[in-house]
Amino acid sequence: MSFHGEVSQIVERCPGAVGGAVVDPDGIPVVMVSQGVAMEEIGAELAAILGEMSQAERDLQHGEIRQLTVETEDSATVVTLIDEGYFILLQMESGGLLGKARFLSRVAAERLRADFA
Repeated sequence: MSFHGEVSQIVERCPGAVGGAVVDPDGIPVVMVSQGVAMEEIGAELAAILGEMSQAERDLQHGEIRQLTVETEDSATVVTLIDEGYFILLQMESGGLLGKARFLSRVAAERLRADFA
């Protein structure tokens, strides 16, 4: 399945999902599915944070980050690494099903990883 197809499927199947993207290492969305959410800005900010966190994890020898969830009062963001700095970004509204979002993102990342081989 294509990047767009994978992201669309996650957003459609996950209650509370309001946007999704595949983002490159520079924070630029390769594909986006959004319901009025500023995915470009979220992707850019999270790419920078993810880069810093990944370096810290390597320095500490804890291995590579696979998934990250940031939850605030109003929303949540699920970041799932695909490969080579690319990641799936899923934006959730408050009360959305985060467990399902993490699961669907992880499964999609596994499928997309083959495109990087």
